[in-house]
Amino acid sequence: MKLGELAKDEEGDLKTLVFSQARFATATDAEGSTVNLGLGIRNRPDDVSMVGGNVFLDYRMTDYSDAHSRLGLGGEYLWKDFEFRNNWYMAITDTKNVIVDGVSYGERVVPGWDLEVGYRLPSNPELAFFVRGFNWDYKDRSDNSGIEGSVSWQATPHIGLEAFVSNEISAASTTANTDLPGTDETFFGLRMNITGNPVKFEKANYKKNMIAQMTQPVKRKYDVLLERSTGLVMEVGGE
Repeated sequence: MKLGELAKDEEGDLKTLVFSQARFATATDAEGSTVNLGLGIRNRPDDVSMVGGNVFLDYRMTDYSDAHSRLGLGGEYLWKDFEFRNNWYMAITDTKNVIVDGVSYGERVVPGWDLEVGYRLPSNPELAFFVRGFNWDYKDRSDNSGIEGSVSWQATPHIGLEAFVSNEISAASTTANTDLPGTDETFFGLRMNITGNPVKFEKANYKKNMIAQMTQPVKRKYDVLLERSTGLVMEVGGE
């Protein structure tokens, strides 16, 4: 993940970091796979805060058509026990005509954004609470807007667990608009995050906690959300 340490503080600890990030994911019901490539920079202005920015190319490959591409821009700010993050997701590729199970659809990347606020317990910094607002801009159905609440626990230096409740439609697999759940439905789940670089939090040691988070993956939505509707008709060539 680390590309280079641009600066260290007077005590020789990491102050400014430029990093790259790569991720590959697939699933049995995903009809393909996703590759995420990112670049970012993080800086500690002082011992109690961290600020960062990042850019990602998200590439969604499918088993039935050409791939979809998305651009992601994000920013983050951590101060003492509080965490703030904002991400924007923008389509690069246009709507594609696809045929799935003999049915013609128009398929496009759904653009959107999210904004998250978190609070880490000073007496137990391994435990944190987050509230995340989001909006996904569908074209042929109502937008998926709402709030996600989650509780995050760093169980070990390499394993983090997060329980969440949300009305956000999953992007792991693609379903026709007519088969999507309603925007008022609620989903519960548990996420597991396994990291190569250890995450160790200490009570009342903001500097060390900030340094620990500087080398961790960016917190964002990596799955590319696709919208599939019957608004387009396939053209058949011929004389």
